[in-house]
Amino acid sequence: MPREIEKKFIVINKEWGKYGILDPSKTEKITQGYVTFNSGSVHLHISNHEEKACLILEPKKQNGKGDSQNGQEEPWEFITTLEHAREMKKDGIVGSSEKNDGEIDLNEATVRVRISTPPIGKEKAYLTVKSKRDPKTSGVDRGEWEYPINVRQAKAMLKSACEYSLEKTRYHIPPKDRKWDVKDTEWIVDVFDDAPLRGIALAEIEFKKGVSTDIPHLPPFVSTESETTNSELFGNRALARALAEYLANDAAGVETLANKALKKVKDAVAAVIPSIVR
Repeated sequence: MPREIEKKFIVINKEWGKYGILDPSKTEKITQGYVTFNSGSVHLHISNHEEKACLILEPKKQNGKGDSQNGQEEPWEFITTLEHAREMKKDGIVGSSEKNDGEIDLNEATVRVRISTPPIGKEKAYLTVKSKRDPKTSGVDRGEWEYPINVRQAKAMLKSACEYSLEKTRYHIPPKDRKWDVKDTEWIVDVFDDAPLRGIALAEIEFKKGVSTDIPHLPPFVSTESETTNSELFGNRALARALAEYLANDAAGVETLANKALKKVKDAVAAVIPSIVR
């Protein structure tokens, strides 16, 4: 089963820049959005007779009309494998009373649309389905199924099927035999571009299956106290939701849960970075 095995941390200083900014080719601009019950649905169809499976993403219709921004009325269909489909059902993210069909339960899973823009080369887009983090592994491990998709489709999906989104710049720090490097993987630093998240950076390291997730030596830009692996507050979907609600209500001065959520984010960051601007 495809697994995402990672640890995440608040970046506590600018030391990472010594390793992540020197090579511009190792950066990418990322825009990613999330499908919610309010914006759409994702249907899993399994055809044992034809030995194939597919994911069908359908935007929530407005006023009884389908998607017009992409010039089509039909939902988007993406081929997956029988193995992946069965894994999703086994992982408990598909709710269904029928044997071979079911909706992806957006309470139990994350469905993300991402567009990645490198400094050189073409944009790439992906549709990703993730299960909840496994509490047995302290949130380090969860199911992940990712599929390359058409960039034009992804842009339309971000507009019509994703309720909220965020933008960030990602810096890759390849291993170079430093004492805090982990074999066969790299550290990544995400710097958020949208106010009021601007100025906050999160680091992550992803492990290959079967590799120990223990990190004997942390890099100088994170600390044990700044780990956020199992924190729902710092999940990208939670940050995107808080950001969208904040931007929608801030102009009117409305006190919302989003305002409070963002304050909690900044307070948590300030706890490990005393100089952070609240």
